[in-house]
Amino acid sequence: MKSLVCDFSGIYREQKFCNGENFRWLDCSKIRGTDCYLDDEAKAEIQKIFAQEELRNIHFIDSGNYHYLSKLWTDRIQEKFNLLVFDHHSDMQAPAFEGILSCGGWVKATLDENPFLQNVFLFGIREDHALAIEKKYRSRVFVKTETECAQENFEYELPAEALSFPVYISLDKDALPENELKTNWDAGSFPLKKWEKVLQKFIGKNSVLGIDICGEPSLQREFSEDLEQSNQINFRLEKWLRKLFE
Repeated sequence: MKSLVCDFSGIYREQKFCNGENFRWLDCSKIRGTDCYLDDEAKAEIQKIFAQEELRNIHFIDSGNYHYLSKLWTDRIQEKFNLLVFDHHSDMQAPAFEGILSCGGWVKATLDENPFLQNVFLFGIREDHALAIEKKYRSRVFVKTETECAQENFEYELPAEALSFPVYISLDKDALPENELKTNWDAGSFPLKKWEKVLQKFIGKNSVLGIDICGEPSLQREFSEDLEQSNQINFRLEKWLRKLFE
């Protein structure tokens, strides 16, 4: 298996974790209409590229500006499934422009449009984002806020809803505390060591349909420390998670 690197901004060219024969690069850098919002022309072009690739894989999808790509991957699932998301934001905002998919609204769009999606599990999100989730979704969206996830004694027992269907996993590194990584979005409070504990519970009880990882730092900041921290986290996650697909 070769993990996929979706290159939109060029950030992965500054990291070493994705060099070598275990990675396949998808050059998306020349596609316009992709930064934070996805227009129809760009969507069709990306879908055409993704259609040639395995869903059951690890997909590195650039910064949080491109987190909407998770919807394009999950659109391909043809069986009932759950969605597990680590993020500092709920990504359940209504679109600023009707019909336009955004990085801040892809979870809501997936709930609205994908008949196979059963439940969503959100970890590490801000309290105000949790409170803003519309009532009509609350029976299907299970939330652990950043405050809960940051507690020293935080433990998570899978509810029955988490055990009924295979899972697609989407990880945004802006859920991490700022001392672990500075992304191009505001940082959360959900440490990496706790990520692995929660992931292990889901992975140990469910088949995994696919995984994507986003949340790269900004190239504009040019902080080599941020890039190296992100590189090390990507290396650690990829090395651990690829065992699921081998």
